[in-house]
Amino acid sequence: MWELILGNNPIGYMIQLFFIICVG
Repeated sequence: MWELILGNNPIGYMIQLFFIICVG
């Protein structure tokens, strides 16, 4: 599932950072 979101695009990277910031 994460592979679809993160993949190899800047959007996925931004989403990952957003999740990390939101979670903690």
